[in-house]
Amino acid sequence: MRILIVVIDFPALSETYVLDQITGLIDRGFDVDILASKMRDEATIHPDVEDYSLLNRAYYIDNSPPSGSRIARWTLIFARLVRRGRFRLMREAAVAGLRRAFGLPVLIGALQLVAYAHTLERLPTPDMVVCHFGPTGDLMVRLRRATKAKWPILTFFHGYDLSLLLQKNGPGIYRRLFREGDFFLPVSRFFQKRLVSIGAAPDRMAVHRMGVKVQPHLRTSKHASARAQNEFSFLSIGRLVEKKGLEFAIRAVARCREVNPELKMTLSIVGDGPLHNHLRDTVDSLGLGNLVQLLGSMHREQVVDKLQTANAFLLPSVTTETGDIEGIPVSISEAMAMGLPVISTYHSGIPEIIEHEINGFLVPERDVDALADAMCRIVRDRSLADRMGRAGREKVERELDLDRWNDLLSDRIRDLGRVLQAAE
Repeated sequence: MRILIVVIDFPALSETYVLDQITGLIDRGFDVDILASKMRDEATIHPDVEDYSLLNRAYYIDNSPPSGSRIARWTLIFARLVRRGRFRLMREAAVAGLRRAFGLPVLIGALQLVAYAHTLERLPTPDMVVCHFGPTGDLMVRLRRATKAKWPILTFFHGYDLSLLLQKNGPGIYRRLFREGDFFLPVSRFFQKRLVSIGAAPDRMAVHRMGVKVQPHLRTSKHASARAQNEFSFLSIGRLVEKKGLEFAIRAVARCREVNPELKMTLSIVGDGPLHNHLRDTVDSLGLGNLVQLLGSMHREQVVDKLQTANAFLLPSVTTETGDIEGIPVSISEAMAMGLPVISTYHSGIPEIIEHEINGFLVPERDVDALADAMCRIVRDRSLADRMGRAGREKVERELDLDRWNDLLSDRIRDLGRVLQAAE
């Protein structure tokens, strides 16, 4: 089967789960193409992009409009569509343009629809389209109708598409997708319930976790060596954006130092993003320059090395002021796979994999005191940290193994293809 993966940006270092799915499908014999709006400008590229020659499989959208006034541009665009008999596409573009002109919620603009349709003409015809995030699912449903295509559409929901976008535009933005999309895969039970509550059909839906690769050993010699030291090392990995809650992690380090100065701990933060300067200023204002490091983005091998030498993982996710929330951060599962205890928050689907006081600690969002208490407790009790780390590793092996979830995705793609083909 030929699979088209539709994403917003590609490659995106913060979306390793997309890469893991793409390479997993390739390994299982699928022909995979990638359709994206643009290439994200990042200093670090995941090694799988080169190892699997993924840029040779990627197609990007040309959103640049013809020159001239707005009326002249659209006159030219519609004249081209008329010459080619693309009347359904004209209708979809006109509806999108009118909705935007009247201030009505719209996920996909008229020019985007036309640009994506033109790009699709250059791609091999897929047997199945797999969309990551609700807006791309909505886009492909509209394009399927506009181009009289037959490919089934499977849509993953991850986070902002069921939080920020819903708060901004209302649940009606997915009405078309829920009516015409073939199958929906939320990454958590939390999102599954939210999808059902806004109109998605329960019988066309299943939770699909973003699995992680299970390392061959529970802990490496490097980790054992780090544990023997007096200093306890916390690690955070994530894009430097508000919903990761990293400012609260930094402030919790300061609170621990204030309340329990005898405890020796450090925090290393891997990742880059728009809050880098703000977080750096926070570190400096709290006098934590010798305890907190902002390491920027790193190659995969460097991230694994950091996980191997850490004692615990810290990611206190929060709901942002605009309503954006996490799905289940893959970095948490990766830390668990390396045998690290995790401290996080009661946020979105995170409690589905972190069991409080079993494989980590969960605290309320934005609660620096509770976060600091959990950190101090785990620093004081190394045996507790080890027990939680082992429990986390066992949970990953049982429930979050990447190979298992990629096998399941392959089966779902084939089964959905057979069912829809039989229905025709």
